[in-house]
Amino acid sequence: MRKSDVIAPIVIAEANAWLILAILKAISFNLRDFLQKLNLEYLFTPANFVLITLPISLPLLALAFIFIVSFLREKMPAIWQLGKFMLVGTLNTFIDLGILNFLMVLFG
Repeated sequence: MRKSDVIAPIVIAEANAWLILAILKAISFNLRDFLQKLNLEYLFTPANFVLITLPISLPLLALAFIFIVSFLREKMPAIWQLGKFMLVGTLNTFIDLGILNFLMVLFG
């Protein structure tokens, strides 16, 4: 594995984490109300912890994901490309949602 294969997922996941938090703030997402509607209020503390630590935990999860995919690529070569494609796809999705929310805030 190259150095860029380790750095890129970390950067992508960090960008995703901050975009997710910005999007949730822009739509005024209230985790407690959301979980109450689903009758899952007991999950508030762990879910809130996940949201708070998202900029730290998501890059670690992305790094673990890329290492798992790198081990699997010897048996299935296409899995490496699919794994990298999935990481870039998530970044594109959250950039798109972030721009959409920015434009909604800007133009009402």
